[in-house]
Amino acid sequence: MLSDLNRMKQEFLEAYEKLFNDAYTRLRRALQLKLKAMSICDAKEEEARARSNRSGTGQETPENENLINKL
Repeated sequence: MLSDLNRMKQEFLEAYEKLFNDAYTRLRRALQLKLKAMSICDAKEEEARARSNRSGTGQETPENENLINKL
């Protein structure tokens, strides 16, 4: 596999460079998208926590108690 890449680099330098330059661009975009998704999820969790704190019950529901007991 590595020998194939080295051969490609020697024989088809332009295609090799384009392939890997595009790969880094795609990787950077994928990582940026993941970071954005994580940020959105964190914000939604905070909103849910704030909403549950505003409800003021402070009591565990039977479903939550069952989940806690399973842990």
